[in-house]
Amino acid sequence: MQKLQHCRGTCKYIRMHYSHRDCSSVATQKVIVPCVSGLLNDAESVIRQHVAAQLLPIAVTCMIPNVEVEKVLEDPSIITSYDKVGYQLVKNSILQNSLAQLLSDSELEVRRAAADSFSGISLLIKPEDVREFCLPIPLRLANLKIKNPSAGSKRTEEEARIEELKITAINLLAEMAGAASEHDNLQKHAGSWVNEVIGIINNLAESTSFRVRRAVAQAMPRLLSAAATNQS
Repeated sequence: MQKLQHCRGTCKYIRMHYSHRDCSSVATQKVIVPCVSGLLNDAESVIRQHVAAQLLPIAVTCMIPNVEVEKVLEDPSIITSYDKVGYQLVKNSILQNSLAQLLSDSELEVRRAAADSFSGISLLIKPEDVREFCLPIPLRLANLKIKNPSAGSKRTEEEARIEELKITAINLLAEMAGAASEHDNLQKHAGSWVNEVIGIINNLAESTSFRVRRAVAQAMPRLLSAAATNQS
């Protein structure tokens, strides 16, 4: 309980700082981001979930100075410049370290919170950086292999976990592909990776797992929209 109260206090502190328009990106970079890193491996899943949910507004404050978080999330086109140091932190620390880890979390609610933050950040970074800094994260999950498959009909813990992570990957990839078809600023650069995403998800449609195949079927509308845009 003390840890949860501490986490809520930390989140309140974060919200208090990023809710102000004149929030210092430098303070976020030097204080908030290191604080987040220390909570990624907390034993309490609710704390990891809170952290995952905060990563989107933290990223906005970190890399886009002197803006209101809510306005940026409503209309990413208002972004005119990035803080150089903060932008690198978002790419190399928040995306490739914090979110990459939380998207592989053992708890579904943590992964869902992380997925929301990941999807939001992928819309806010430079479109030309999506392939290098966003795409590899769900691709790694989609390509996970089972090292010790079960001999009988009962699945092992490893098989169940990889199934969950592949479903997470499908949802993330479909979300990215769908966003590319909906946002003009992404379409120019999406052609280099949308077909790759569609190919990966098509391969997952051959999975022996019903839940993985169902996730692929549910992702089809977003994939079709992305494919149509990519060919136009």
